[in-house]
Amino acid sequence: MNRSTRITIAILTSLFFISQIILALTSLSVATTAIAMLITGKVEEAPPGEGIMFLGIDTSNYKFSFLDVQQFNLMMTLLTLVLCILTFFLFHYLRTLLQNLNDGEVFSSYNLKYIRRIMLSYLSIGILFFAFKMLCEISNSRYIVLGYNGMVTNLIQVLLLTAGIYTLYFVFRYGVKLKQDNEEIV
Repeated sequence: MNRSTRITIAILTSLFFISQIILALTSLSVATTAIAMLITGKVEEAPPGEGIMFLGIDTSNYKFSFLDVQQFNLMMTLLTLVLCILTFFLFHYLRTLLQNLNDGEVFSSYNLKYIRRIMLSYLSIGILFFAFKMLCEISNSRYIVLGYNGMVTNLIQVLLLTAGIYTLYFVFRYGVKLKQDNEEIV
């Protein structure tokens, strides 16, 4: 590998590590919020007329018949926590894969394992993110943080990128098989 490729991989690895630290801190914050909600059973409400803001979601127009606002907010908090944890592991797998590539381990069974985990993590995050957006839309709340723009289009993009990652996995699996066959002959 040339020097510019190694520098690029080192920068990406550092960015994924910093992102993992931020996600760990965010996960702790969200977990603390969830525990506080479980203990107190309350969500801090805004002054009258300003709506109820929770995790960037205005729940003042909330209209679920089978959940009250506190249960909805707890469910959204737990969903956010799961998304943070899955993203943390996705970044870990990407960082480890990049480190393996930087070490010259291109076609190894470890990389296959990490590519498969990246694919499953990304698909899970995409589906949970879709569920998060759908719950906000169904509950008639105004979605502020992430925006309601083409949820189906976003889901299709996730599925297409997952198919691309699977193709990469298939190519790497074939490369590992060729490498093993080559080592057996030699």
